[in-house]
Amino acid sequence: MKVVIAGASGPVGQSLLKVLKSEAQVLALTSKKMDPVIVDGVSWLSTNGFSISDMEVGLAGAEVVVFLTRARKSGQLTQARLEDLDVLLTETLAQAVRRTRIRRIVFYACGPFDGREEILKTSGREVVVFRGATEAAENLKNLVLQKNVTSIASDEVIYPGKRSVGTTMKVCSVQRLPNPNGHSAESLASDYFDWLPKSVPFTSVVKFESTVSILFCGIAALKLRRNQGRSSKINCWFDVLGGAFAKSPQNGYFEFRTLSDGSSMVVLSGFVPSLPWPIYRLSQALVHQWALVKFGVSLSKTKALPAS
Repeated sequence: MKVVIAGASGPVGQSLLKVLKSEAQVLALTSKKMDPVIVDGVSWLSTNGFSISDMEVGLAGAEVVVFLTRARKSGQLTQARLEDLDVLLTETLAQAVRRTRIRRIVFYACGPFDGREEILKTSGREVVVFRGATEAAENLKNLVLQKNVTSIASDEVIYPGKRSVGTTMKVCSVQRLPNPNGHSAESLASDYFDWLPKSVPFTSVVKFESTVSILFCGIAALKLRRNQGRSSKINCWFDVLGGAFAKSPQNGYFEFRTLSDGSSMVVLSGFVPSLPWPIYRLSQALVHQWALVKFGVSLSKTKALPAS
């Protein structure tokens, strides 16, 4: 059996690896930037937990996935509520599972009322939930292999976390927005780029085929290109190609995502601004956040489509 552990670098994940690695082919997913590596019989893969296509690659060929991932803020600029980041991580996993041969999700819930459970059920796969706090690794192994566990191995699991690359500060901005008309992600993206120059002073937008250029005071501030391979009905992904406000080309991504509860999210991730961080935090970052909040208000004022 091939088992994928999402969130394997945490304390519960590492304990689970100790008891599971001798009985299953285990792939540990980590957000750390590193090359694929096998350490002590465990394969490690660096994966963007917010990317559906990345998660599909990580889940390929597996039968069971153990979901231990929780959102956390880092030393980077994070413009998002942790609750929204958790929803985005869970939605990403659920959507990726639908496109793979995964047949069971083992979920380590936080307390008796963890809303992520309902999101995971939208995958259409069996969802097995563990809510305990003691002997978590042993119980999770039992749920994965569907058999009794008698002991926990005491040998160490070597986590290759020290191989992370670089200390460049990056932006993670996630804004949750209403979607009363049930528009697709592509439609939301189109509406946003049409709305932007009408509502944000000194801003204009130029569209050409799959590229979108955002101009500020006539200067090409950001250039985006839709990545068709990473886009689908529920998400519209734009690679940041550069611009005066980006430090370098191929600089993160800008994504519109529709969620299973009928709302939507806009994600800016992995972006490195050209402005010095203190200036960026007090200017471009605040304008970006303000614009999305204002766009959300405009969406909430639209009339919902009648039920079919």
